[in-house]
Amino acid sequence: MAWNRRQGLIGLTGLAVLGARAAHAQGSGALVGVWSGAAVEDGQMSRFRLQVLADGHATLVLVDSGELPLGATEVSLRAPDIHLAWPEYGLRLDGRLDGADAIEAVLDQGGLKHPVRFTRGDRYPRKVLAPPAARPMSPAALDDLLRFSEAPAMGVAWARPGGGRSVLVEGLRSADAVIAVGPGDKWRIGSCGKSMNALLIAHLVEAGSLAWTTTVGQMLGKAVSDMRPAYRDINLLHLLSHHAGLPRDPPIGELVKFSPEAQADPRPERLRYARMVLAMEPVAAPGAKMQYSNAGHIVAAAMAEAATGTPWEVLMARRVFQPLGLKSAGFGLPTRLGRLDQPSGHQLGVDGRLHPPSTLKQANVPAVMMPAGGTHFSLGDLLTYLEATRDRPAQVLSAINWATLQTPPFGDGMALGWGVTAEGGLTHDGGDGLWLARLSVDRPSGLVTAIAFNGVTPAIGMAMEQTQAALRLAS
Repeated sequence: MAWNRRQGLIGLTGLAVLGARAAHAQGSGALVGVWSGAAVEDGQMSRFRLQVLADGHATLVLVDSGELPLGATEVSLRAPDIHLAWPEYGLRLDGRLDGADAIEAVLDQGGLKHPVRFTRGDRYPRKVLAPPAARPMSPAALDDLLRFSEAPAMGVAWARPGGGRSVLVEGLRSADAVIAVGPGDKWRIGSCGKSMNALLIAHLVEAGSLAWTTTVGQMLGKAVSDMRPAYRDINLLHLLSHHAGLPRDPPIGELVKFSPEAQADPRPERLRYARMVLAMEPVAAPGAKMQYSNAGHIVAAAMAEAATGTPWEVLMARRVFQPLGLKSAGFGLPTRLGRLDQPSGHQLGVDGRLHPPSTLKQANVPAVMMPAGGTHFSLGDLLTYLEATRDRPAQVLSAINWATLQTPPFGDGMALGWGVTAEGGLTHDGGDGLWLARLSVDRPSGLVTAIAFNGVTPAIGMAMEQTQAALRLAS
C-alpha cells in the first residue's frame, strides 16, 4: 500500500502541517468531531484519525506515521457530504455520513482509491506513556528509547571533533525472528540521501560537466521538448533546494507503474519520470518559496546523466561512495527480501503489529527514485560522511562548493539537501514509511549524529526527539 511509503519518503521534516482553507462549512454540525478509520491493502493496514472542527477546519492524522497531521487546504462540509483535499500531496477524501456515527469515504491518492469507513470517536488514542528522562546516550538509555518507540530496532552513532566515534544498536532485524541487529548492519536513510545527491552534483560542477546555473532546458530540452515553459529556466540550485516550483511527486497512480526492481540501465526510466513531472503544473514560481519535492532531485539526477552519459548510480558510486570509503553504501534494500543477514523495514499488519513486508513492491520505493531517497549505509559509514560534511576537506571538494552545498541559496533555511538551523547546523530526516532516519551536524559543538529505526510507529516522532537530546548529552 502506498500511504506510508509515499509520505515517509518525503521525510518527516519535509511534511508541513498545512493550514486549512474552509471553502464551504454550511450545515457541518453533523460532521464535527473526531473520527477513526483504517485502510487495508495487500496485508498492510494504515490507520487514520479525522478531526473536523466547527469552524470548518479539518485534519487527517496518519496514526502510524508518527501521528503525522495533515491539515486539509480545501474543505467542503455540507452534511451529509464531506470533501477534503491536499493538492500538494495529490490526496483527497470524499465521504458521506452513514447514520449519525459513520462516514463512508474514499481516500484518493493520485488516482489510487482506498475505501475507508470512519466511525465516530478516537479508536487510536495517543500513547500516554511518558518518554524516558533525558540523560546521556548509553546502552541503557538506548534500550529505554527503543522500548518507548515500539520499533523493532534502532541504532545511533555520534562523534565529536578530535574525539572517538561511538555506535550503539539495539533490537531485532525482524520483528518476526529473534536475530539481533549488529553494529555493522545497514540502515535505509530515505531522504537523508538528498544531501549526497547534491554532493554528487557538486563534484560534476568541479569537473566542468555542469554548473550550478545549468538549466533544465539546457540539459533536457531536446529529450523533453514538451516540458512546461516555466521549468525551462530553473537551475540546479532551484532543484536541489526545493525551490523549482515542481510538485512533490507525480500522481501516485503513475508513480507505482515504475518498477521497484533495479534496472540494468536506469536512464530511460529516469528520463520518463522527468518528462512526466516537467509536464505537470507548477506549484509555485521558481525561487518564490520552498516546496519540498522529490521530483526536483530526480530531475537533477537526470540532468547529471544527460551531462555525463552515465547512470546516476554509477556516478554516485564512483564520485561519492568510493572516494569517501563508504564500503557499506548501496541502493534499494540492505538485503534481499526475506533474508535476515541485515535489518528489514516494517509495516503495520492487519493484526495491529509490525511485520517485514512480504513483496518487493511493499518493501521498496520505485527504483527510479533512488536519487530522492533509496540508499542504505552502516552507521559507521554515515559518521564518515557526516564528518566530511562537518570538516569540509579540500581533497573531497573545494571550499566554495562546500559552502554552496551548505548555504540556503534563497535565504529560507533550506540548503542543498540539508535543512539549516538558526545556529548554522545541518539536519534532515528521511524514511519510506518502513524506515526512519535522521542525520545532523551541530555547528557550534561539532557533534555529528546519525539515528535510524527499522519501523515507523505512532511514538516515533517523540522517540526521535528524545534520542537526539540524549546524543547531545553524550560524551
